[in-house]
Amino acid sequence: MTQWEIYRVAFESLWLTFSLRARLLLRQRTLLGAVVLSFLVILLSLVLARISWVQPEKIFWDFSLSVLFVLAVFLSSYLAANLLREEQDRRTLHLVLSSGCSRGAWLVGNFLGMFASVAAVTLAGFLFALLVAKVSFQTSVPALAVTATLGIVLESAVLLALALFASFFVRPLLALLLTLALTVALHSLSSLQRVFTDPVTGGFLDTWPLRVLLKMATFFPPLEWFDLKPLVGYESTLPAHYLVSMLGLCLFWSGLYLVLAQVRFERMDL
Repeated sequence: MTQWEIYRVAFESLWLTFSLRARLLLRQRTLLGAVVLSFLVILLSLVLARISWVQPEKIFWDFSLSVLFVLAVFLSSYLAANLLREEQDRRTLHLVLSSGCSRGAWLVGNFLGMFASVAAVTLAGFLFALLVAKVSFQTSVPALAVTATLGIVLESAVLLALALFASFFVRPLLALLLTLALTVALHSLSSLQRVFTDPVTGGFLDTWPLRVLLKMATFFPPLEWFDLKPLVGYESTLPAHYLVSMLGLCLFWSGLYLVLAQVRFERMDL
């Protein structure tokens, strides 16, 4: 078999795994329920925005983007944390691997399928919010709302890879809880640093456990870079290099966790 044929077979395995995972997820009620829930909360956001006399459009986008963020985080963590166990319980993992699909193609294909599904749910919710905003406020949609949605999608890719990596070491529930806990912690780093640092010297206060935790956080993805929701309504656009930085961070961290997951997966006795 030539090198080109090896690449072709690997790509076909990757594509089949991706398409099967995407079709399977799109048929499940979980994603449909997430879309319906996002629509309902977006309508509730409109009601809350109409009640307020202070920047109702900003309130609407704050609530709408927040619900899209929460749904994307939970779906990414839940789907990735349960993937391996579900495939083992259904015995489809052994069937796919025995049919010639490599473990790397199975891992990456399922990752891309889950990412496409979460991105589709997020995009559906954003388009619905866009329609509601156009009809209700009769103003142009903030450009930063589009960028904030892109940040949510990119962050979901990182969380998918992180939850996949964790699921190869611990049970699905623990992997889910660990991913959600890390997400909350990594989104709170700036607030913690402001609270526990001296405003004059900039050094940490005498709380060594927190100091150690904040130092350890540098070894995890800076999820706050993807969180642009608070800027909607205050900033018009962001410089192009920030968008490039977000994309680079997404590719680096998701790729790193996938490589680590692949190393672990190759060593597992299935």
